[in-house]
Amino acid sequence: SDDDSLCLLGGIPRSLRKNLTTANGNSLAVGLWVCQWPAAFLLSAMLHILMEEKIGYNVLVTGQGPGTTTAFYALTGCETPNDVNDAGCGDGPTGTIHHVSIEGWTLYYPTVWDAIQKDYPATAPVNLGGSGYYGRESMYLQASTVATALDTDGATLDFFRSYNVSWHDQSKYFGGISSVNTSLLKPCPETRLVVHEVMQFYADFTGDHDGVETVQNKTRGKCWDGYFWLPPACRTDRSKCILFVTGGAGWTIEGTMQKATVWNMPIAPIVAKDWGSFVDLPKQVACLFYWWEPDPTFLLLDPTEMTFPAHLKQEWSQGIQTSAGQQVRIDKYVSYDLQDLAPNIVALVRAMDIDMTEVQELMMDQLNSGDDATTVACRWLQGRQNVWQPWLPDSSKCFPQFGLYKEVTSSFVQDRNDPAGLICRACESGFFSVQLEDDKGTTHVCKPCTPGSAQPSGAAIACDPCSAGEYQDAFGQAVCMRCPQGSYQDRKGQSHCKRCPVATSTLGLGSNGPEECRCEAGSINMESNGLRCASCGEGMVCPFASTVDALQNGTSDASEKYIAKIAEGYYSRVDSPTSIFKCTEKRRCPGGLAGTCAGGLINAPCAECPPGQTWSGDKCVGCDALTTAFWWVVPILLPSIVAVSYYVTNPKVTAKASTRQAASAGVALFILLVQTVSIMASTTIPWPDNFKTSAIPLRIFMFDLESVSFSCFSTLTIAGRYTLSISGFPMLVLWLWLCFAMSKLPPFQRLRWEQFKTWNTLGSLLQMSYGPMSALALQPFMCYSHPNGLRSLLNQPSLFCGEEEHMAMLIGGSLLLMLFVFGFLAVCTVAAWKMPKWIARGNNGFAQCFNFLTFRFRLDVWWFGVLSLVRMPVLTMALVLATDNSLAQAAASGTILAVFLVVLASLRPWKVPLLNEIDISCSLFILLLLLAGSPLPTTDAEVAKLHAFAASFAAILMVCFACGILSLILALSASLALQVLGRGDGNLLLNFEIRTREKIADRLQPIAAELCHMEGGELLKEIQDMNPYDLHRLDVSFSFLSRELFPQFAGEATAGISSKAFRTNIANASTPGPEESSVAGPPASIDNKEVEEHEGLPSLRDELPEGNEIDPEAVDYSHIVRNAL
Repeated sequence: SDDDSLCLLGGIPRSLRKNLTTANGNSLAVGLWVCQWPAAFLLSAMLHILMEEKIGYNVLVTGQGPGTTTAFYALTGCETPNDVNDAGCGDGPTGTIHHVSIEGWTLYYPTVWDAIQKDYPATAPVNLGGSGYYGRESMYLQASTVATALDTDGATLDFFRSYNVSWHDQSKYFGGISSVNTSLLKPCPETRLVVHEVMQFYADFTGDHDGVETVQNKTRGKCWDGYFWLPPACRTDRSKCILFVTGGAGWTIEGTMQKATVWNMPIAPIVAKDWGSFVDLPKQVACLFYWWEPDPTFLLLDPTEMTFPAHLKQEWSQGIQTSAGQQVRIDKYVSYDLQDLAPNIVALVRAMDIDMTEVQELMMDQLNSGDDATTVACRWLQGRQNVWQPWLPDSSKCFPQFGLYKEVTSSFVQDRNDPAGLICRACESGFFSVQLEDDKGTTHVCKPCTPGSAQPSGAAIACDPCSAGEYQDAFGQAVCMRCPQGSYQDRKGQSHCKRCPVATSTLGLGSNGPEECRCEAGSINMESNGLRCASCGEGMVCPFASTVDALQNGTSDASEKYIAKIAEGYYSRVDSPTSIFKCTEKRRCPGGLAGTCAGGLINAPCAECPPGQTWSGDKCVGCDALTTAFWWVVPILLPSIVAVSYYVTNPKVTAKASTRQAASAGVALFILLVQTVSIMASTTIPWPDNFKTSAIPLRIFMFDLESVSFSCFSTLTIAGRYTLSISGFPMLVLWLWLCFAMSKLPPFQRLRWEQFKTWNTLGSLLQMSYGPMSALALQPFMCYSHPNGLRSLLNQPSLFCGEEEHMAMLIGGSLLLMLFVFGFLAVCTVAAWKMPKWIARGNNGFAQCFNFLTFRFRLDVWWFGVLSLVRMPVLTMALVLATDNSLAQAAASGTILAVFLVVLASLRPWKVPLLNEIDISCSLFILLLLLAGSPLPTTDAEVAKLHAFAASFAAILMVCFACGILSLILALSASLALQVLGRGDGNLLLNFEIRTREKIADRLQPIAAELCHMEGGELLKEIQDMNPYDLHRLDVSFSFLSRELFPQFAGEATAGISSKAFRTNIANASTPGPEESSVAGPPASIDNKEVEEHEGLPSLRDELPEGNEIDPEAVDYSHIVRNAL
């Protein structure tokens, strides 16, 4: 039966024992790992019995190992713990079948223990402390030898000083070297005597260089007779030597040599060749021998330990072993999960406490009886109940990490007043075990963690205070919560977090100090040793934790991605990195750290090249000799060009453009278009890079000195260069009139200039330079704003508006604007207004002065030269009025270009038809380019700005649209009202009939009469000199008159609908008569009344043949029409 197999009275039978149940539901017995030495076998068997019969668990010996380290690996869960090369731990065990192991010598293997705890923390075993006794290894001798010496001479052989040969001779109590059988010994070369490091240390420490020898550059212990090392104390008389028997390769042989030499002891170590020889030699020869406790090997010899000076740990760590060896606590281990699986077993193992006497009694019993370990352990348990009974856990006696738990209510309780159903259970997460003293003794209860603390693991004796950066505001919580973003906690064990200052936050959760409060994204810390956040405005990219220091030096204590940067297209100085300047071109300002410019540019905002260099479009390059030479040639070349211009700007004015006039007009159109493109490129509209790059060379047509590197030629200031530019216009006037005056001198008589032509030349030159003149005059007024509040000139950003230089430029620009721009435009406007009167009165001199206004354009739109002048200043004015608003610039420029495009398409003013098409096409291309370059919003601020502008612009367009609709309604209403009231012809308002029909007839009559007197050749000559556009209009008029006045003579050339015929056909259709025929007859005769004189006008009858009827075949109808024209 089950009771028959029990060792202890009242033990739990096998049928009532239980298995462990793991977290994943597996059931298994308690695994016992046994170390392979006698004391471990006996104590493991004793624990085996207690766990089964008193705790009630099934126990299985799951493995054995030859050393303490194998127990370490087995309880960790490694698969091959006995493999010294690979214990089979892999990447980390996930569980173990080995749960308990005892009799471990932890102190000898601290490195292995620490490595397991570090590498496999999840499954590393738990050390439950000592077993109540200490193990030690030392030098022993038989108790009988000690007793003989004491009885004979009173000598104390168990004390090291009694062996000092200077005062004592103890060799008579021991067998000498000659008494040992050398066949039981290992030769010296097979022992630690040949370990170079060990022997060299011995020689250096003791100074006994005679006790060692050098063989093949290796130090080893000197060997006498092949088996013996002799200490200095008996080296001269080996009969005085006392043998010390050890095993292995020479256990503790180096320590024995040091003790023998330092303490002048005649101890000669020998090494047994095997275990049997090691066991037999101390029994055959009176000697000293190596032994350790607890161990039964020499227990029957009743060994006595040699006493040496107390253990000196520091000396032993240095290799000095002249003091006694260290006693080693014998430890007990359990697996990482046994506390949760079987806390009673853990309590039993922890409470197990036995002294060395009891352990030796167990081993002596086994030696005497020869019984197995289980039988000996059972016999000891049956006779030593008073020793092990306190080890057994009381169901209500809870140890640390546990608390009282009532199974009936499934809850932890705080006392033992009702003991029924009380057990101990590991405290759950969020609770900790607290000691409780009552009338029954000491136990533990589980208490909830207080706010500011938590316990995640359970089975704890204390709650962990929340770390800095964490908080917990509730009782009984398993974990602390990290401080939310924008808060921190710099103290442990707190129930709440502290808020960061206003406008600051933390990078994430769990901040543990106020230093982690940083400026939020979009702001920057202005202090080096404090915290003062300021908003980052336009031109700065400020991530979280931005600082001014990082913006200056490019380093951050947080991370590189938290370094504030200057945005592309902006610039700031190093000494004031938050004062942001806006660059006119992004490629000049790559952004990044403060003070960064592209291509070697200098000065805020990356606007100038260093002296001796010029901007090439992408970088500053050195000035070359060709550029310098060019500027030496310009002062000579320009006056010459101005003088020569007199001979090319005074062509004969004709209706049809000659080849010379066509070429001149083409050049003028080219300059106009190029200047228009250059003006557009100078706006702040974000044009495509290829357009900006292509437009750079065109700036020369706007008299931009820097476009041809004027700085390489002169070191003038910006104001000086500007003054030089605008002074060119009055110098032009003076030089031209100087040339005129010089042409009156005798040497130049044949080149004599005419006054009117000189005026015309001056007008031509001013007309071609009117765009640059307008731009230069308005240039000082083009100030754009920087984010820091300063304002710079658009084309000279390094000059700030309001400075002394700028004020001087304003004065010069204003004078140029008033005297030349507005003055020239006013003179041209007046001239265009009076031009018809001058010609009618024969004032050809005045007309010739302003030929430059008319000779390129058709004579019926002679005034278009003034309109073309207006385009450039109007475009430039859009830039002046909206320098900071590229959207407004785009809208204004687009509107202006569209208006001019409509006018061009309607009038086609150029004499040369091809130029009209080119002008219209290029204007359309520029308008489309403007649409391509129109700025698109990239930020929320730009989107809001675009919406605001679009709303305003849409409102203006809607007002214009409403005005148009209202005008239409008013015109229709007025027309109907006039018609109903009989106050006039309402069609005049709708048809724009300014000239009455009577006036047209008055003008047509004399023209027709004049044409009748012209010969065909003479008329042909006049027609050939007419402008193509005039010929086209003449042809249209001829066709119209043929249809309307004489439809019966209109041929295919004049095909169309005649209003007169249309009216007649309608009348005939409404009153059919016998004249109708399905076949058309010859034209009806014209009654004389149809050509009767109009009231108040001469009659056409004078031009017709006599008689009352006109023969259609005899009338030259085209001649009559030409007369009418």
